[in-house]
Amino acid sequence: MTEFVVECVLHNLNSLIQKEFTPFLSFHEDLRKIASLFTTIKDSLEDAEEKRFSNRDINNWLLKINDVARTVDDIIDECVYEALELEYQGVKGDLSNKVQRSCLSSFDLNHVVFGYKMAKKMKRISERLVEIVVEKNKFHLTETLTETEMIVGRRNEVIEGRRTTFFFCEPEDYGRQQDKYKLIHHLTGDPYVLRDDLLVSTILGPEGIGKTTFAKLIFDYPRIVNYFELRIWVSGVSDFSLKGMIEAIIKAVIGCDCEDLDLELLQKKLQYLLRRKRYLIVLDFKLYPEHQSRHTFRGDTFRGDTFPDDWKRLKSVLACGKDGASILVTAPSRSIAAGIMGTEPHFELSEISENDCWALFRQQVLKYHSLRVLELRLRGELSPSIRNLKHLRYLNLSKSDFKTLPEYLCKLWNLQILKLDYCKHLQKLPKSLVDLKSLLKLSFKGCHKLSSLPPHMGKLTSLRSLTSYFVGHEKWFLLAELGGMKLKGDLEIKHLERVKSVDDVMKANMSSKRLNELKLSWDKNENTKFRENVEEILKVLQPDTQQLIERWRELKGLHEALQAMTALQSSRLYDLPNLESLPDCFQHLRSLRQLAIGFCCKLTSFPRSLRLNMLERFDIYACPALEKQLHYSLRVLRCEIRVDGCLITKGKHVTISYHMFYKLITISYRMLYEVYQVFLVGRSSSNVKC
Repeated sequence: MTEFVVECVLHNLNSLIQKEFTPFLSFHEDLRKIASLFTTIKDSLEDAEEKRFSNRDINNWLLKINDVARTVDDIIDECVYEALELEYQGVKGDLSNKVQRSCLSSFDLNHVVFGYKMAKKMKRISERLVEIVVEKNKFHLTETLTETEMIVGRRNEVIEGRRTTFFFCEPEDYGRQQDKYKLIHHLTGDPYVLRDDLLVSTILGPEGIGKTTFAKLIFDYPRIVNYFELRIWVSGVSDFSLKGMIEAIIKAVIGCDCEDLDLELLQKKLQYLLRRKRYLIVLDFKLYPEHQSRHTFRGDTFRGDTFPDDWKRLKSVLACGKDGASILVTAPSRSIAAGIMGTEPHFELSEISENDCWALFRQQVLKYHSLRVLELRLRGELSPSIRNLKHLRYLNLSKSDFKTLPEYLCKLWNLQILKLDYCKHLQKLPKSLVDLKSLLKLSFKGCHKLSSLPPHMGKLTSLRSLTSYFVGHEKWFLLAELGGMKLKGDLEIKHLERVKSVDDVMKANMSSKRLNELKLSWDKNENTKFRENVEEILKVLQPDTQQLIERWRELKGLHEALQAMTALQSSRLYDLPNLESLPDCFQHLRSLRQLAIGFCCKLTSFPRSLRLNMLERFDIYACPALEKQLHYSLRVLRCEIRVDGCLITKGKHVTISYHMFYKLITISYRMLYEVYQVFLVGRSSSNVKC
């Protein structure tokens, strides 16, 4: 692991040294020295990794190397960020232009200060590395001089799912002050008034709103700590039987699982632990989706009609404490809480304000200045403070509610992956998006209100994955912007009716792209002279792809271009209201494995010479006029055929089921009759599966 980290840092150091940007000249020699020291260290890492588990000193030595390497990586990020900012401003330093470099050094005070700070950091790192090299010599490690392939991709997309836990690092109170003080007063009450009954309170709120965090704030509040003699936190309660809850409470008190005792002994043990004590028990209920159906819980542990009785019995068991003893429960909704505990007092948490949200964001996230990966789901606009995350590589804002992305987001020069999937209100991307030179992936699936991309998208030459490209009318929105991109994966090109010339299509250089699936879309609402020249566009595009999806609306001609795509394995044609017959060119697609045709209301026939021997699946959707030819298709094609999602045939065998007939009858009685004829005529009974 240490060797991998050092190799990454060495690669990035060497790249930075070769660029020789103006702001880095003041510590250029320090960069070379650090690279040399890391190279010396790297030669001994293979032997050190083998000995680290048997030698504690070597293990500590490797940890020091990791620490220094990550510090250097952060500094490299800051340098790259500074260089990209210079490039953005149009004043990139170049050694061939000494006059420009001199002027920049003299007049741009910010860059001078940056260079001075970096030089000091580099000197300190050099000193630490020298100490590490000296320490290495006493271990007598074997050096290996093998060539190692340089690691280019440095970051992995790792997002850990949210988990509810009661371990926190100094939780802060944002937007909950009134709720907090109200609940604390309710639990502690008037010190001069004694309570005889066990107090039970419930914190309500949907999943993810912060019930566990809020309960922890109450649990650790000084007034609560001083008031209760014993505080018990029971986390993730999922067994709602009386025995299950008692076992969970005992485990939280003694710190380990109790022995296999019967219910009566468990009750006595719990009462022994709590007797004559003013205690606070927090039950952090974990209600899984499979438990929730009409506000009841399935399984042997709990049923909606038995749990209230178990809850009453639990309360009677817990009624052994001192006056003021309390139970605090977290529950996802008022109805579930009522089904569990009846009419106990409820404290419902509402959503905190936008200002409090960003205060929490700044406190919890922005303190990590070296953050590489960030996932947010926003209900408002993005905070300007995000621009301070200079090291950010991966930003996921999927399923957020904003309409536009702010320009200051484009100050994240190191950003490589930007995900905006299913932002249903997103209408516009910032113009400065094209300044993110390091961007490798831009994803905006399900953003149906987004109808255009920023101009000059061709500047993103590092881009490898793009969800869609919208062809525009003006110069910097044309299809030619895709020419310099080395795209992979799936791509959809929309508004091809706006293409003005074949030259523009040729400049897109689609044949050089390694696409798995290409979607081409024409819009019938556009008034353009080039809209009928579909064949010419397809012939020029000639993408190196095995899958092609066409959406043609009120357009004619798809012959010669498709005929040339001999490697095509999957094709979908839909939304062609004027298509009457499937073109003859399809008989030349010998590699075609999947074919789907949909929403072609006038389509009535296939080529009589159609022989797609490699075809494995044929899907037909919403093509009512095709029903007359359905029996012919079934006889010619030996593949899986589905009509409106219903399986008709699978190879040489025919599958008949009531469910299939029920769906087909909603399409057409005549169609059902003809399908039935195909099933039975000319086939032996052994081929029919009922």
